[in-house]
Amino acid sequence: MSGYGVTYSGIGLFAALVLVMALPLLEQLRRGQRQPFLFYSQLSDLPSKLLSSWRRRWLGLKEGLFLASIAFFAMALTNITLVMPPLPPGAEGRLPGQPIHTPTEGTALYFVLDISGSMAHQVPYEGGGGLPPIIPKIDLAKTLTERFILGDQQLELPGRSDDLIGLVSFARKANILAPLTLDHAAVVDKIRHLTVVDTPSDDGTGIGYAIYKTASTIAATRYYGEQLPSNEKPAYQILSNAIILVTDGFQSPNEQDKGNWLRTLGMEDAAEYAKEQGIKVYIVNIEPSLAKPEFEPHRHLLQRVAEMTGGKFFLAENLDDLPKIYREIDTLEKNVIPAPSLPHSGRIAASSRSSRELPLYPLLVFIGMVCLGAAIVIETRAAKVAP
Repeated sequence: MSGYGVTYSGIGLFAALVLVMALPLLEQLRRGQRQPFLFYSQLSDLPSKLLSSWRRRWLGLKEGLFLASIAFFAMALTNITLVMPPLPPGAEGRLPGQPIHTPTEGTALYFVLDISGSMAHQVPYEGGGGLPPIIPKIDLAKTLTERFILGDQQLELPGRSDDLIGLVSFARKANILAPLTLDHAAVVDKIRHLTVVDTPSDDGTGIGYAIYKTASTIAATRYYGEQLPSNEKPAYQILSNAIILVTDGFQSPNEQDKGNWLRTLGMEDAAEYAKEQGIKVYIVNIEPSLAKPEFEPHRHLLQRVAEMTGGKFFLAENLDDLPKIYREIDTLEKNVIPAPSLPHSGRIAASSRSSRELPLYPLLVFIGMVCLGAAIVIETRAAKVAP
């Protein structure tokens, strides 16, 4: 959404309509009750005309405040929400009045995350960052990737505010979930919604296919960026390209893809193509058992694939060291332009969607309570004398 708008809850709107339709019945029941009164020895002592006019005004105000409170409570039930356009890239976390920083050059980073079934396995983790001691591998990869992008002081990750970030998930197939963009909040939203595949027909670990598809996407993005110059210079200049692939296994395509050259593309062939495009590949394996001697050929192949492109292979034999691996990659693919300082929380909060939402029900409930309280005060204090 590019502009402002308003959303509401359908169920809440139905409840509000029921409440409003019940108001006449409630008013009829209230009027049927016995009216309060006081005994006076001589009515002639009361200025009846003045008192009647004065009390009528207060009672009219009371009725109006009572109905207004019901109206505000009914509107609160609909959960009215003001939808605002997203902040421009670079505006998150800046001080009021500080100019928005719009990056014009940096690194293009694609995160390629494994979502095969094995990534759902629970693993112990005590590497800090406020994460639980037992966590699924997919959640560990998602959280550290998010903090790599946005920054986290506790984990000593500065964030990648000036870089283009993209996201690819892969198992049997590779899917581009977010193209290269400076809208990091949108990428983080995609990361948070990642789940592992839940059917055998979708399972597999097509690492070669994932690298090749991601490298092709980077090459196409770079080409079209150079074809759309602004003042004889690309609006954003990509200075370097890298793929950060996080997996817990090794090349293992789905059996149903036999004979499909793309789905079963070898990792070395994919790495050769990435090298031709000037794209480094970093491979992070988060399966500690891969350090066992029987998996030595797989480790050597993963290392050879990464080093062919000028990248590096990391094996997290102890998952507590995973933040160190992310810090090393951050150092190897250093920002060209220093990132702005992070707020004290260590991370810049990203919205759950690209647009920003401001729920209005707390304000509506507060106004309704004020109106109801004022009506009660008038009922019990200002106009309690019967004419």
